[in-house]
Formats: sequence, C-alpha cells, structure tokens
Amino acid sequence: MKHALALDIKNGNNKWGEATDKEVNEILEHETFIIINDQKDIPLGYRLIPLQFVFGNKFDGRRKGRLVACGNFTNPDTADIYSGVVGIEKARLLFIIADLNGLVIIAADVCNAYLNGFTNEKIYSQIDYGQLKGKLLIISKALYGLKTSAARWSDAISDTLCELGFTPSYADTDIWI
Repeated sequence: MKHALALDIKNGNNKWGEATDKEVNEILEHETFIIINDQKDIPLGYRLIPLQFVFGNKFDGRRKGRLVACGNFTNPDTADIYSGVVGIEKARLLFIIADLNGLVIIAADVCNAYLNGFTNEKIYSQIDYGQLKGKLLIISKALYGLKTSAARWSDAISDTLCELGFTPSYADTDIWI
C-alpha cells in the first residue's frame, strides 16, 4: 500500500507514507475498530471524535507515524483514567535485589501496548487515509490519546500477568512477582 504524503513528495521519498501505512496495518491487526457502513448503525450515546496522525523521528533515522485519538473531546469518569507507574527509585531497587539474589532481569517492549486493552468510552471516528478512508469506525481498543487508555492497558497487562502466575507486590502493586 503506497500513499504519497505531501512531506514525502517534497523530500522525494516515501518514508512518512511507509510509517503511516505500518501504523494503520498494526491498528488493523489489533482489531482496534469496528467498521460501520452507515451512520444509522452507530449505537445511541456514541460520540464522534477526531483522529490524527502524530509523526516522529526515531534515533536511528526511522520514521514513526502514530494514529492518535483526540481524547480531549471525551469526558470519561475520572476514576477510570489512572494507571500506576513504577518510578526510577523502585526500578533501581529491583535491580539491586535481582543482583544480590542472582536473578536475571528481562526487559521487553510491547509494541502498540495500549491496543491490547479495550476502551469503555463510547466513541467513533472517521479517517481519511488508506484502506480505512471514509469508513465510520467505532473505537473498541484503548487507542493512544484516549483519557482511559493507560488504565485499560494496565488492566490488560494485569490480567495477562495473573494468567501467567504472577502476583502484584504488597509494596507496590505495579511490581509483579
């Protein structure tokens, strides 16, 4: 799928188009949207919000395109939006404990992490790009930019860690043992 973006045309390449296509493919793989054919099929109570692409340069010269929901158009329950974070002090302490006990530390990056969680927000959108161009899209996954996405990702990773036999620490529930 080749799409020419104005910036690519100006630079004589397709780096931003490729980054955008990659993002759309990831979103489709994660089944982020429920595609609706007609406006009358949008459920009652669902709100239209815009989506936009945010672009960035990676340290190695790669381009990154991220489809982001304009979460500022939503008004979810504020108790439902927070997610814990392990601070640097606790991470350092974990490294020391692991070293003292001869434990191996394994790190991983979850690509498009938020898309592993389901959103509770009743929202839909439409984008003007690629194979989703002109389609009405109910947003079913925790798309970047939504106010509740961090909490939905936290729920999803917690469920997965529990299924794998891990338990949250008493000292910090964002540290799993």
